[in-house]
Amino acid sequence: MEEKAFAEKIIADLNFAAQISAPLRQRTKALRQLIAYPDITRKLVEDPVFFAVLMCGDSWLVEAPDHQKLLRDQHPKQIAVCGRGWGKSLVFSRKNLWLLYTKSNIESLILSSTQRQSMIMFDYCYTTIKANPLLREMLQRPGTTRTIIKLKSPLNGKLIALPCSPDKIRGYHPDWIFLDEASIVPSEMITSEIMMMLTKPNAALIMSGTPMAFDHAFHKAFLDTKRYSIHHYPSDSSSAFFHGILNKHH
Repeated sequence: MEEKAFAEKIIADLNFAAQISAPLRQRTKALRQLIAYPDITRKLVEDPVFFAVLMCGDSWLVEAPDHQKLLRDQHPKQIAVCGRGWGKSLVFSRKNLWLLYTKSNIESLILSSTQRQSMIMFDYCYTTIKANPLLREMLQRPGTTRTIIKLKSPLNGKLIALPCSPDKIRGYHPDWIFLDEASIVPSEMITSEIMMMLTKPNAALIMSGTPMAFDHAFHKAFLDTKRYSIHHYPSDSSSAFFHGILNKHH
């Protein structure tokens, strides 16, 4: 197939992009040439689902419209209430990678009640980078550690996993905050510490989890449809195929 026609088919057919992702990621030179094609570059920058399928090998996304919807949402205030095992951490790991590799100078924080919880989303990011030579070669060393992903110039992106402890998060003013299992983070921590970190003009906050206490900041945000983009997906809305993918990651 002619190079231009090949690129156009990848852009137009997400299923085809999923089929050729694995062999392309094993052929670094071919993948590098493909993503240098202007229309492919534009599609990667504009569409996080296309990025996840082609660069991360997420073929399961092709048949997962709810996961696509969550991944594509660019609202600066988002709430994701998802059943256990639905895959929100995996989806948000893809959003983090898309931000880091298609935007310049992005700083993103993954926060949760414990370091162990915040590392779940972080590890999805790190293992995916390690599996793709083109993503891996952009890691800055020294700079990348067990809890920090730092990218080389000209991207200069940084992803940091932290527990929700005032002495750990103080001083950060990130572009994006991903607060995982927000309902078990103290409400005052969210309103008095985390939200106060959003000082940049286009800073964004994504909170995910399951609302519990009615007076908790996460529950109030879940009901605030005017200020937040709300996503609500039960466990059974995720396909059996996706659960196989999630188990593989674990």
